[in-house]
Amino acid sequence: MPDFNLPAGCTMHITASMETASANARRWSVAIFTAGAGDDDDAKARYGARIVGGQVQKIDTPAINADCICRVVSSSQTDGDWLEDLAKVSPIEDDELTMTFARPTSEDGSATGGDCVMIFRFNPALAHA
Repeated sequence: MPDFNLPAGCTMHITASMETASANARRWSVAIFTAGAGDDDDAKARYGARIVGGQVQKIDTPAINADCICRVVSSSQTDGDWLEDLAKVSPIEDDELTMTFARPTSEDGSATGGDCVMIFRFNPALAHA
C-alpha cells in the first residue's frame, strides 16, 4: 500500500483512469490520516470508487489544516473476491505523483500489466509547501 505525506493546507486533484481495453474491475481508495495517527484512528477523509475499463474519475479534495499521511489502495476483482494490487509509484515531481496499479499474478507474485492509473496533483506544489 503506497503512502505519502501531505503537508497542512495542501489540496489534491485526483484523477483515476482505466485503459479502455481492460476487462478488469478495480476498487481504489485514498484515506487521509493526521500525521502520527495510529492504524486504529479514524481517517480525516476518505475517497474511492469502483472503476472499469474506459472510465475516468476525478476528485478535488479540500485542504486539511494538519500534516497528513495519504494511504492509497487499489484492488482487483477476482472470482467473487478482491485482491490488493501491486503499485508502481513515480518519483514525486513538484506538483504531481503518479501511481500505476497492476493485478498480481498468482504464480510468482509479480504484476500483470498496469491498467489502472492514479494521478495526484498538489496545490501548492509539495516542493514549495
